[in-house]
Amino acid sequence: MNPGNFSPGTNCTKYDRANNNIFKSEGSGRKYFFKSLKNSLSCRYSAQINLSDGYWLKGCIQYFPMNKIFDFCVYSGIRIILVMLFSCETAETPVVTNIGNTGNSARLPGWQPLALVLQEDLNDVYFISEQSGWIVGKNKTLLATASGDIGWGLAPVYLPLENLNSVFFIDDQTGWIAGDLSGSHPMGQVGYSGNGGGYPVQLGIFETPLNALFFLDGSTGWVAGENGLLARTTNGGSEWRVISPFTQETIFDMTFSDENNGWLVTGNGGIFHTVNGQNWEIEGTGKETDILAIHIQAGDDVWACGKENTILHREQGEDGSFVWQETTIRWESPNMIWRDIFFVDPQTGWIAGDFGRIYKTEDGGINWEEENSGVLAQLNSIFMVNRHRGWAVGDDGTVVSYVSD
Repeated sequence: MNPGNFSPGTNCTKYDRANNNIFKSEGSGRKYFFKSLKNSLSCRYSAQINLSDGYWLKGCIQYFPMNKIFDFCVYSGIRIILVMLFSCETAETPVVTNIGNTGNSARLPGWQPLALVLQEDLNDVYFISEQSGWIVGKNKTLLATASGDIGWGLAPVYLPLENLNSVFFIDDQTGWIAGDLSGSHPMGQVGYSGNGGGYPVQLGIFETPLNALFFLDGSTGWVAGENGLLARTTNGGSEWRVISPFTQETIFDMTFSDENNGWLVTGNGGIFHTVNGQNWEIEGTGKETDILAIHIQAGDDVWACGKENTILHREQGEDGSFVWQETTIRWESPNMIWRDIFFVDPQTGWIAGDFGRIYKTEDGGINWEEENSGVLAQLNSIFMVNRHRGWAVGDDGTVVSYVSD
């Protein structure tokens, strides 16, 4: 059967949506392999992307065998495709879509937007080194890189998760994602990947959307979300134990220094602290607005931020007790929303929020200086590997990277 205008090169794959067929070419298009997918799947949609190396990618084809939802991407080889379609086994090597080659060894210092081919809102970013990092966002968006700004790839997510809200890795292979399933009754789900982000498998379903993940190692971790949901695992996510509710507010973020000491932030000004990993007590902030992010620099040196231009630092008083001291960036609007904060040492930190705003402090939060991010989009997450290298992500596929002088 002739696939028509299909001769982009050797070992290319084409999906013929009209007739529900797949073709593969060999020998510069002179030979075709044909597989009819009729009666095997019902395609929801597909998209064609022309890659720079001459190969064709056909992605985001959704089908429904036995009332289950799966996605697959077709890239330069029918063998992997057939494994996904008909045996539903996991291939050893993830199929990763290259969405940008944005590195520039001669780039200027400061923040620079990356030209990734994305339009999805991005919710979280996490790096374990200057080279290896991950980004998650809406519509199953999971990006990975092993070379810093160069060669970001879109990894396949075959879970029913719609929006990915949090990502956490402990090494270049082992990590977790969390998010929500859309519908009349939104739910939350955790996924685990043991191969650098590819093919995450389901590790937990919750009755409420999930906003945050935190792991200390390959065994001990927490997940949190709406309606005060907080759950803990001690076996890498295979089993989760829900901690008795201590708030009905949405939990937006959390951080831990060890398995006993941790903090989390909620709506309505809530910051909660645990010293045994089980029981949580509220620490007064005097705020009634949502606290959206929290970051522990070391020990008890903790920072938080949120709506109404709120920046908070946990400080020890003369009597030895800890209190939350508020600071603001005076020239910013009182309606400014700070969505994430990150410190690399007691003096040096960054904060990111709406309108592409990024500020830096080098004196422990006494003074903040604006840094030009090069974008106007809402920034949802910031991660600094050290004082010389970092990334921030936000709405409309926005990714900006930082290199110091």
